[in-house]
Amino acid sequence: MFIFFFQVVVRHLPSCLTKEEFLEVVQPLPEHNWLAFYPANTDYGALGFSRAYINFKNPLDIYKFRDQFDGYVFVDGKGNESSAIVEYAPFQKLSWRDVSPKRQDPRMGSIFTDPDYLNFIHILSNPENVTLPGTEKMLEDMEVSAGVFIDLHISALIQMA
Repeated sequence: MFIFFFQVVVRHLPSCLTKEEFLEVVQPLPEHNWLAFYPANTDYGALGFSRAYINFKNPLDIYKFRDQFDGYVFVDGKGNESSAIVEYAPFQKLSWRDVSPKRQDPRMGSIFTDPDYLNFIHILSNPENVTLPGTEKMLEDMEVSAGVFIDLHISALIQMA
């Protein structure tokens, strides 16, 4: 599927304008295959503006849309007014995640048939009873291993003395 790039950007939208409010104002929107709305960054304060990108299917719709909404005063829910600027988008590529249908992962749901996973679940559901030796036995084992360790590390100089 080849998609033609006839993308416009609508800049200087009011900072508190939502996507729903924008779509309500621009209805009826000409036939398009991609629309992205980006709310304003609040860090910029009064200089923060929202923007919208629209990819039209018909290039003639760009001119109609521009004539209708370039300079149009948008008002958001808080009463902020802003005169919009409609221009041809400088970057014409689209986000393919939004345009193309999402492919389903072929491995999705296959963990329930994986033998390693089933073995792991079996071990978790049937824990083995492990009996730990008492503290007396552990202390004896530590003393024996410490004695072997000391006996193994006597250097030749110490043995000659």
